[in-house]
Amino acid sequence: NDIAYNDNSDIEDMVNPNIEIVGNEVIYLGDTVEYKLPMANAWEIEYGQDALKIVSNKRGKCKVKCEPDSKYIGETVKLMALDKSGNIMAEFIIRIGGMF
Repeated sequence: NDIAYNDNSDIEDMVNPNIEIVGNEVIYLGDTVEYKLPMANAWEIEYGQDALKIVSNKRGKCKVKCEPDSKYIGETVKLMALDKSGNIMAEFIIRIGGMF
């Protein structure tokens, strides 16, 4: 960061903003949901799962689509926001729900 440290300053310590992904914690079968984190450069879904797919991957936001197969109901999947170096900066657990 570009903040200088000064012992004689009367300015209080700055608090780092929370780095959290914003979006629905539950996605329903067949739905598409948008997730946001302004500082995210790219998005990934945990490897080895088939229930969710990223259908739009833009800086700061992505859209995730859930497959319409009822076998996925109750599963949880991890969405990861990446910085420009490809490091994980935030994770978000999405639970798959169904409507019957």
